[in-house]
Amino acid sequence: MVQRKKAWINTAIVLLGTLILFIPCWINGAPFMASDSGDYLYYSKTFQFFSYRSNTYGYFLWFFFKFGIWGPALAQNFLIVFLSYRLFQANDLRKIYSLFLFLISALTFLSPLPFVSNTLLADIFLPISLICLVLILYFPQALYTWERWLYGILFFYFQSTHLSYPPTYLLLLTGLFLTGWYLGLKREYFVNLIVLLVGTFGIVFLFFSLNIQNGFGIRYSNYSYHLVLSRLQNDGLLDKTLSHVCRNDPHFFQLCSKQQEIKKYVGEHLIWLKESPLLQILPEETRLNEAKNIVWKSLITFPLENIYHAGKAALLQLVSFRPGDGMFYPLGQEAWIFQVLKNHYPEYESFFQNSLQQNFFWFTYFSRLHYLFLLSLFIPLILFFRVTMEAFRKKNVDAVALASYLIFICLWANAIVCGFSSTPAPRLQQRIDWLVIVFLFLLIATSRKEKRPS
Repeated sequence: MVQRKKAWINTAIVLLGTLILFIPCWINGAPFMASDSGDYLYYSKTFQFFSYRSNTYGYFLWFFFKFGIWGPALAQNFLIVFLSYRLFQANDLRKIYSLFLFLISALTFLSPLPFVSNTLLADIFLPISLICLVLILYFPQALYTWERWLYGILFFYFQSTHLSYPPTYLLLLTGLFLTGWYLGLKREYFVNLIVLLVGTFGIVFLFFSLNIQNGFGIRYSNYSYHLVLSRLQNDGLLDKTLSHVCRNDPHFFQLCSKQQEIKKYVGEHLIWLKESPLLQILPEETRLNEAKNIVWKSLITFPLENIYHAGKAALLQLVSFRPGDGMFYPLGQEAWIFQVLKNHYPEYESFFQNSLQQNFFWFTYFSRLHYLFLLSLFIPLILFFRVTMEAFRKKNVDAVALASYLIFICLWANAIVCGFSSTPAPRLQQRIDWLVIVFLFLLIATSRKEKRPS
């Protein structure tokens, strides 16, 4: 009877937390949208393969849209709340109900989490997969056997929803392997890491295989080089590379003849605007090879400058905080996402147009408040980092400290992958920066539990 009552309370806490996190979405009148959402929405209806996006998120949208316009957003909120609650349960905290609801409320109104969890993008699945990873690696004793298997499967599925996730996890898992070796962790830990690494390589292989199967050749993504080219443009390295090459051979690249025109475009516009000189190169395969050859020429000719600018981009990515980035700007009716809504989601078109185009007051509110909240955490974060590093030095680290260190490594891994492969974007960092708040909160709660006399 007691166990059944406890189960009902746990269910109620998770559902209540889900609804709290859903509040900004409900006020908005529809799930949040970004221009990139158009590709995922299109795939969820047509299942037409995109080489430059992972298509697995489209299956997620396809399934949960069966439950109405709120289906995907509610499912994303439920996943993040449920797994976070399991993390709290794994630490056997006292007053867990009030502590957890307080944390969810704080995250809803003081962090970028609601913009991540309520947006129709795969961004939320990086933190969700991270929590799965933490539970598998550091709290296996608190999980049922079926849970460990389930979270392992979810980890690989969620990792496959965005092309940047497998490279990020390869860096992260390598860092965790070195950390475990330094601390002398148990053999089971390394076995789990090896399985996770093999699975991550399997996802990379899957992306290559899908491109080959769909006639795109041996490549990870169709637009990988375009994104790097965008960063080279913003760093001034594209112009420098073209000047170096085209001076000796004006016909070496097709872009040699358009070098002056290219200077008018920022990196993002160069690779996405139809009228840009790059997108005028046809057919598409010729353009893709042009971008690839320019990127490699730049890396070979100016290696030190590329390393410097990639490192600077990673640092900028690490400290990029702007809740709602990419969501609140007017788009013309000719924009791809509106064409997708009109042709494939007519029943939701008016809702999503409001979501995309209105100057939502939460944007300004969250942007300012999140900065203040991060500043208020500065001293606790420094203390947390100092205590964690001291524990590592003494090789006496508990599971929560190890999990917090995992988040720290992932922040860097995400920044390195996104900073090197594209231009820094706040949206790509805000998808996980709020996890710092969760694990700082968890670290404080567990330390108080340990100090309380039994």
